[in-house]
Amino acid sequence: MQENNNITIQKDVEIEKYLSFYSADVEYAVNIKYVTDIIKLLPITFLPKLPKYIKGIINLRGKIVPVIDMRMRFGKESTEYTDAACIIVMEYTNIVVGILVDSVAEVTDIKTSSIMEPPKNNNTELNRFVSGISNQNGKVKLLINSMELFEVE
Repeated sequence: MQENNNITIQKDVEIEKYLSFYSADVEYAVNIKYVTDIIKLLPITFLPKLPKYIKGIINLRGKIVPVIDMRMRFGKESTEYTDAACIIVMEYTNIVVGILVDSVAEVTDIKTSSIMEPPKNNNTELNRFVSGISNQNGKVKLLINSMELFEVE
């Protein structure tokens, strides 16, 4: 078994690590290679004239990081967050963004061969954020297309 940059190769089976989290009672997962920090909820500074799903910015160790409310990003209503809520800080092509989630679940290994494609339909908005579906041990996780999270309309 070899380990190489968050990918474990085992007898020609590719396994990637995912961080799973909950938002509005749905379990999602992002590839761990994009995650740089998981932090408790910090005060968020509101900025005017941004899309509603961008809650504002935080100062993380001297770096300004925009924060996306995942509930609102996925078309749900925002809510008062509990003590379990946290911000997952992600970096993709030198862009750093925090995603506000209800809670973090676990880091899991997912075989790339076991990832199913989301259902095909005419609603591209529905499939926009979901790159795949994992069903391990009866638990369904929607795998997030991290690149789409960073796109601002």
